Amino acid sequence: MRSGLKFKKPSRWQPKKWIPLYEQMVGLASMGRSNKYIGELFGYTAQQVSNILTSDEGKLVMDVTVERIRDKATVTIADRMEKIADRAVHNIETVLFNQEYLDKSPFAMVDRSMGLLKGLKKLEGDAPKTEINNQVLISDKGVETIARAIERAQEVKSLQSGKNET
Repeated sequence: MRSGLKFKKPSRWQPKKWIPLYEQMVGLASMGRSNKYIGELFGYTAQQVSNILTSDEGKLVMDVTVERIRDKATVTIADRMEKIADRAVHNIETVLFNQEYLDKSPFAMVDRSMGLLKGLKKLEGDAPKTEINNQVLISDKGVETIARAIERAQEVKSLQSGKNET
């Protein structure tokens, strides 16, 4: 006859104190190392390593570690564009500081350097800025030509009006 005692399945092993060595084991396991390898490295059996990894604290550390690895592995477009911009600036610096290029074509280097500075809004003229909307700029010679044409047009108009009166 059986007594009323029930045997409980023993719960998983839990370390009494979590030590940094266990975190190293979790780190290696998260990188795909085998329990046997980790055990040999630290002087534990594969079963002991398994117990550490499957403990409550081991699972928590594993989850955090894997999440951090995934976050670092995820490269966003913004990160990539930042790297591209950094590389572009490096390339520009390399060209601008190359004395050989400057010696070969000094005016081209100065022109491109000024273009870069203008694009970065680091170089602007000292003259006040004037906005011109819907206007045409004409040289002095062009103004004289237009003035003569207007005078002749007025002469033709007055001649035409004299013919209409008769």
